[in-house]
Amino acid sequence: MSVRADTCSDLVIRLWGKTHGGGLGPCHPLLFHMTDAACVAASLWRRSLSQSPRTRLASGLGLPEEAAGRWVPYLV
Repeated sequence: MSVRADTCSDLVIRLWGKTHGGGLGPCHPLLFHMTDAACVAASLWRRSLSQSPRTRLASGLGLPEEAAGRWVPYLV
């Protein structure tokens, strides 16, 4: 979803995560960007990461693998 920077009236929407044209063109608000990144991280954890990186990440976080899979999207 893109929102024009000049039409963003709510502070949450005014914080941009991505923009075209130095912040003057359409922007992708930070909240949406963070949500997108979390969804991608969760999907990668479930579908793409093999056991070894999951185990290493979970160990690095000091968590069981299942709990680490829930935390990784928030940490991204």
